[in-house]
Amino acid sequence: MNERICIVSGGIPHRLKSDINHRVYAACHSHEYLHDTGPYDAIQNIYFFKLHSVEKALPHHDWVFWIDDDAYFTDFEKDLASFIQDISPDVFLVICKSPINPQGWSTFLNSGVFFLRNCEDSFAFLNSAKVVPLERVKAWWDEVKLGPYTGTDQDAVTYALHENHSLSKVRLLDYDAFNNRPYHYQDRASEHFIVHFPGVPDKHAAIENFSRKYDLQNGTLLPNHLSQQS
Repeated sequence: MNERICIVSGGIPHRLKSDINHRVYAACHSHEYLHDTGPYDAIQNIYFFKLHSVEKALPHHDWVFWIDDDAYFTDFEKDLASFIQDISPDVFLVICKSPINPQGWSTFLNSGVFFLRNCEDSFAFLNSAKVVPLERVKAWWDEVKLGPYTGTDQDAVTYALHENHSLSKVRLLDYDAFNNRPYHYQDRASEHFIVHFPGVPDKHAAIENFSRKYDLQNGTLLPNHLSQQS
């Protein structure tokens, strides 16, 4: 398989150095990389930025891999293309379940990192998730089945997938595929593929602690042997 994959990240404002990590990883595996800073009109809140960003990049590639600005590659040997090998042509979205956090709760999925295929289903999904009023999503939400309501794009994504009956075209992976948290790491940085820092009050401090623990470059979480490429 020789799919054209573009890794996309960004946000408003540009608050972290994760784009350096993303760019170096993309270069390691000859994937394209786009760091997007918008602007986009009519965004419900800042979390919806990613849906507009992915929509802009998607027509030019076979797949877009969105990664939040508070998520970092930690295993630079693994090629993310492995997650979409031998995938059914009906599948348009590959995304992870949320882990159970130390407080004991999780959500149906986590929209911080995902693949989206260049196809009609993806654009229909994006169009739905971008514009559905969060008030409608909140009224529909079932915390027992879906986990806590967050008031972000994640809820709109979950709603769109359920209400458009497109879940059969989604590959929902375990969080360990590419959405681990810092507390999942025990021995080394390459133990998991991606580390994600959602819901952390002080992201800079959390990233610094992680870099110190695993001897990585602070801010970028690059291993020392790749730091010169930044």
